[in-house]
Amino acid sequence: MIFPWQVSYDLIKPVMDLGFEIIENPNVTEVKAGGAINFVALEPGKILIPAGNPNTKKLLEDAGVECIEVKLTEIAKAWGAIHCMSAFLKRDPI
Repeated sequence: MIFPWQVSYDLIKPVMDLGFEIIENPNVTEVKAGGAINFVALEPGKILIPAGNPNTKKLLEDAGVECIEVKLTEIAKAWGAIHCMSAFLKRDPI
């Protein structure tokens, strides 16, 4: 998922050429205030996403992604998000 106003075509084109589906999130409020595209992939097709972003969740679910919502009101007060809480996850190779 990308916020199209912040990502150039030259950056996304090589990713698309590798066969990845790009989902554009045009919801400025959810992206900026809700941290909607700051999520963590747990496994292919399954993510942790900040609660309170219904339009983003629908876009992802319509693309087949399972979204587990996490309430982040307290960490958001310090401008934190899911990545701030998780650091790096070690995943099994796909």
